Amino acid sequence: MKKVLGFLVAILVGLFLTYSGHKEWQDSKKLVAEGKSTIAEVTHHFTYKSGRRSSRKYKLVVAFETENKKRYKDTVQVSSSVYYAAASSGKVTVHYLPSDPSNLQAGPKAETTVSTFVIGLLILAGSLGVPLFYVAVALVHRGKTKTVTPATAGVGERPPIITQDGSQTIASLPAKDDSQQNYQKAA
Repeated sequence: MKKVLGFLVAILVGLFLTYSGHKEWQDSKKLVAEGKSTIAEVTHHFTYKSGRRSSRKYKLVVAFETENKKRYKDTVQVSSSVYYAAASSGKVTVHYLPSDPSNLQAGPKAETTVSTFVIGLLILAGSLGVPLFYVAVALVHRGKTKTVTPATAGVGERPPIITQDGSQTIASLPAKDDSQQNYQKAA
């Protein structure tokens, strides 16, 4: 039951990451194609680690004016090189969509991002692939019987007897003689 629950959780996580990654990929493609660039003021900057083994994340709080003269302020994750350059200068180039300024990237150029989408697909493929592999193996081996030969016959198994017409039958074991067992117990 725990394995089934684990596969279901992995499938749900894979579906979520695939969906959100696909949306992130589509947004970044649109940003590269239709985005506008401007210089933003860095109002705050910080780094953090989400876990002991995770890599450091770099974030900037940026404020900028869109092309239709509206002020916008948001937090954006950046690379370490963009972070240190922006932290020292107080300014950074941002790329945003005029129709949705919340879709933005900071740095020298806007880039298409697919990492979350790929990770989601890998988790989804793995979580679906393992059960499908087990089903495929079960289907391949369904209907196959164990062949017992004199070399592979175990204790208590008889090798097949080949009849004159070429068919095989399994010889039955001789019945136990209860009188010998009783005699041994009495002695």
